[in-house]
Amino acid sequence: MEWVDAPGYLIYYDNIDGLLAAHPDQFATFVEICRDAVVSWKEDGTPMVVLLSGAKAPKGVAKLKE
Repeated sequence: MEWVDAPGYLIYYDNIDGLLAAHPDQFATFVEICRDAVVSWKEDGTPMVVLLSGAKAPKGVAKLKE
């Protein structure tokens, strides 16, 4: 996302249920990639947030606190 000059980044993935049900292993890889990206951007001093929206929180993914 370096091509977009911004103070931070937000990725919102809506309706993850289909991907999670059809490809749980690939979904787990997707989550790992997102985590690595967030850490990498944080190390560079740039905030990044990835939000996943679905019926329930996937294993290993924290729910947002109200």
